[in-house]
Amino acid sequence: MMKKLAVLGIVAFAIASILILPQKGEAVVTSNASTTTSATVAVYIAIQLSPTLQTGIVFSNLQQGTTDNNADGNNYGSGGTDYWINVSSDTNVNVDYCIKADGPLTSGSNTIALSNYYFANSTTTDANTPSLSAKKAFTTSYQKMDTGLDNTQNEYLRFWLDVPAGQAPGTYENTVYFQAVEAGQNCVD
Repeated sequence: MMKKLAVLGIVAFAIASILILPQKGEAVVTSNASTTTSATVAVYIAIQLSPTLQTGIVFSNLQQGTTDNNADGNNYGSGGTDYWINVSSDTNVNVDYCIKADGPLTSGSNTIALSNYYFANSTTTDANTPSLSAKKAFTTSYQKMDTGLDNTQNEYLRFWLDVPAGQAPGTYENTVYFQAVEAGQNCVD
């Protein structure tokens, strides 16, 4: 009788397996779910000033009553300018350059108006580029220079100063600011 029960148990197990376990060709029921991945990479902009520009924009030995005096690093008429800005190689967007000054050049209570202080810019440089004929007066609000530059391009600059007749002697100073913003964006004062 034990044998009969064992055989009966095996047969019952085989029948249950056939009924319960999926057979070849039958679909296995599963459940799937999904989600999206989002990763935001921030805009990164870094600029560097040329060594000459880092030390300042210097006008040496100026005389009152003169116009279009070259800054010392201009090399105007003889070679490329020593003043430039470089976009860092790890900047991940094209940039627009902006420039402004904080106010007139001052020496004690004496001033030289910003309307007498000029810059010109270009993405190339030689003896005449950036050109005196392209000069623009500084303002205390940012103004755009070249736009859409990538991290392989330099922005070359030249500076000129008119010294009015009768200008008092002294060392006149102000601060010039440079800014790079993502191409197409406004300068940020």
